[in-house]
Amino acid sequence: MLGEKDVVCVGEIMNYREIIRENHLEITKFLDYLRQEHPGYVIEGHCPSLVDLDLAKFLYLGINGDHTEHTLEEVKQRIENGMFFEIQDKMLKPEVLSYICENHLFEYCSFVTDDTMADVLYEQGHLNTVVQKAIEMGFPKEQAIYCATYTPCQRMHFYDRGVIAPGKLADFILLKDPAKLLEPETVFKNGISIYKKEDRHAFPVEPYAFPEDFYHSVSIPEVTLSDFDVKVPVEEGEVTVRAMEVHPDRTQTTEKLVTMQVKEHKICWQESGCLLAMVLERHGKNGNIGYGFLTGSCQREGTVATTFFHDHHNLFVAGNDPKDMLCAVQRIGELQGGFLTVKDGQILSELALPVCGILSEASIEATGSALKEVRESLIDLGYEHHNPIMSVGTLGLPVSPALKLTDHGLIDVKRGEIVPLVLSCS
Repeated sequence: MLGEKDVVCVGEIMNYREIIRENHLEITKFLDYLRQEHPGYVIEGHCPSLVDLDLAKFLYLGINGDHTEHTLEEVKQRIENGMFFEIQDKMLKPEVLSYICENHLFEYCSFVTDDTMADVLYEQGHLNTVVQKAIEMGFPKEQAIYCATYTPCQRMHFYDRGVIAPGKLADFILLKDPAKLLEPETVFKNGISIYKKEDRHAFPVEPYAFPEDFYHSVSIPEVTLSDFDVKVPVEEGEVTVRAMEVHPDRTQTTEKLVTMQVKEHKICWQESGCLLAMVLERHGKNGNIGYGFLTGSCQREGTVATTFFHDHHNLFVAGNDPKDMLCAVQRIGELQGGFLTVKDGQILSELALPVCGILSEASIEATGSALKEVRESLIDLGYEHHNPIMSVGTLGLPVSPALKLTDHGLIDVKRGEIVPLVLSCS
């Protein structure tokens, strides 16, 4: 892939805990190869909460860019150690922006987007929205635009763009009034107008045909109500289980220990106040099912299911009623991928994602509208989060702290280990 002209960097090294230990990972071998054969190649990282010596080990591998969510101290350590820091929407924190401005660190950062949902993209915008918010929070306008154009181009070695000047690519936008709103009136690419606000469909788009098997990617064994029973080796009594606690302001979870009753070898999770969460391997590899429990800011009732589930994109379902959960799983199978909510046997909202279970071929208007309905449905069901879609979609991301769920079961992210759902029985 390095030989492809459009491949310009390593997008994201995510196994940040394991890679700084002695290991024989394939990605470690690849990084060694890059240092020898392509020194200076751009390598993007993912290292939430990594500091001090661990951060130094990470940087030593040549991974010198990061876009994840951090405290101010973590931001300082990254910039002070020569790391390029990328600011996404959830990192628009007053203390972080003030630190950059007061110390004139504009050359060491850029504004970026990450996981912008289709409804937000359609209704609010993309990178221009992040820059607009930064300006409204006091970031100097010229520097904000600079950090969304010039510095990211320098970071990615795009020396032929990022500035309007002789010999550079004529990629630019025209704004009606930059003092008020960073909403493009006209967009130019290579000197050619490809978008005008008054005529959104002026630029022709060629349809793309995916291979036929991309539309048949949800392959799971038949699921029955008995699959929603969580069984333990004790007939009666109680167990202490690990639950993933969801928080309203971040995608990172914490581990919470919860006591649940047991009857006839089954955990009575419906009496615990927690939701049952399951991950079904859907790529036709092994038929695994991983079990977990949700608490905290997740929905209070109803069921959510999705195949948009970072980064393994297996089928995730969580709810308070096994019948609704079975309905959701079956509907996902019919759609061959999607994101939906269910309550009392009724589909409340759904977005079909038929291409590999993660992509929609519908228009941005239709996709955004359907996803907005899913978002609003989650909120109506009690999900408390600034981005409930991403919160759900990252409950299985095993490189984001602290406890996540995969088809192999619960993952303790910091330890990099599969851990048992049940800690003790009595």
